[in-house]
Amino acid sequence: MSGFVCPKCTHENQIFKATTGGGVALAKEMGIPFLGEVPLDPRIGMACDYGESFFDAYPDSPACKALKRVVKGLAREIGEEVLPDD
Repeated sequence: MSGFVCPKCTHENQIFKATTGGGVALAKEMGIPFLGEVPLDPRIGMACDYGESFFDAYPDSPACKALKRVVKGLAREIGEEVLPDD
């Protein structure tokens, strides 16, 4: 789990102390690529609750940018292009 992003100032705080190596360690253990970290952002849930696209509503948020990096990384792994370059 990654940090928490303040929806007002977009500052990211690590609210959960890393204890196990997280996703990086798990990916290494399983022999798969680590695609990235996505910070917690309460606006993701709010957008979903209202049936809105988080990507359209908050394109410059750290969480949106992180999600796009993960999607692009996954697309590279499967040999597909799914998002245009920014």
